[in-house]
Amino acid sequence: MTRFGVYYIPPEDSEFYQLGSSLLGYDIRKRQDLPAPPHFEKELGAFSRTWTESAGRFGFHLTIGDAIVCEHHDLEKVQHELSELLLCFDPRQHPFLLTLREDRPVSIWRNAAVVLEYAANEHFRAFHDLVTARINPIGTSSRYLRELEEKVKGYKAARIRKFFSPYVLDGWAPHFTLLNPYKGGEPERLKEGVFRR
Repeated sequence: MTRFGVYYIPPEDSEFYQLGSSLLGYDIRKRQDLPAPPHFEKELGAFSRTWTESAGRFGFHLTIGDAIVCEHHDLEKVQHELSELLLCFDPRQHPFLLTLREDRPVSIWRNAAVVLEYAANEHFRAFHDLVTARINPIGTSSRYLRELEEKVKGYKAARIRKFFSPYVLDGWAPHFTLLNPYKGGEPERLKEGVFRR
């Protein structure tokens, strides 16, 4: 058994990618640990690397299709389907665009994850929906499926049974995780300014 996911990782040479990776302490493209920039302590107060233990190992990315368990031999099928789906969009006519949410660009989810929230344009949302419908079902399980009976009911349970994740279709919230688990004492300061620049 293995896992797959569909992620957007910003270009390696972008300042956004460099900053996000250094904050998480890991460069997913180079597969190497990174030190935290010295100015983080000035911005965040006493910065602790423990605040990135959960998010850091995955690198700086935006999830398009959640982590799904599959048979190892199905990875080729996943890659083929992903390539076919991408061919359905002309980058000039159907660009995938993200816009930082004006109403709440920085949020804290489940009292632990500090995220930058984005809105996806119609083409990017359509691509996410296709990944959900065509690629997720190639899998066999997910962490959500294992938790299904004890925690989730209704339409979210149906989404987990069908697509292995409740965070699909209109439940997809494009975001970059910056800290997880954040245990610092100033969550409102984070939401109001530190990451908005």
